[in-house]
Amino acid sequence: MKNNNGFIMLDSMLSVMIFTLVVTILMPAVLMLEQIDNASSEQLKVHRQLYLEISRYESYDQFLKKNTKYKVKSGEICENSNLQNCFKTK
Repeated sequence: MKNNNGFIMLDSMLSVMIFTLVVTILMPAVLMLEQIDNASSEQLKVHRQLYLEISRYESYDQFLKKNTKYKVKSGEICENSNLQNCFKTK
């Protein structure tokens, strides 16, 4: 049993180093995926609101003339409260 003490310590240190390496690589990836998920959820929410807003009007032309919540630029529809939320139109 006395001959294994150094090997057990080396094995434990190697296990801790591998665990630290895995955590160091995975944590930034998990944080990045969470940020992407939050951004896509916010964008989906705005898309849904825009769809509901457009569907209240009989035609797209009426939406362009009468809406107050969205700003329509050349080829884009932007939310007035947040001009970062812009969507390309076809």
